[in-house]
Amino acid sequence: MTCEGCNAPCCRCWRVPLSRDEARHLEHTRPRGLAILARNPDGSCIYFDGASPYGCSIYESRPQACRDYDCARDRRVNDEMRWGDWPPARADEPSKGATP
Repeated sequence: MTCEGCNAPCCRCWRVPLSRDEARHLEHTRPRGLAILARNPDGSCIYFDGASPYGCSIYESRPQACRDYDCARDRRVNDEMRWGDWPPARADEPSKGATP
């Protein structure tokens, strides 16, 4: 599976764990002591770049968790994309199909 042309659901919704080495050179937070790739206020990865063909400003040096992730095997992504509700609403926002 290639990331080229993808709308990058993994970069907008999932938390990315970092190894000690990765945490040394990538911005991160440490909830409960685990190094997690830093996120923007909207929940997206700080390295997400919608203008990039791969959606990532550090694609060539992205964390191992990002390299290993395969959205084709992730039912959450496939279900959401199939039903047209991607990215899913944040907890504080109604989903596209919700009524106020």
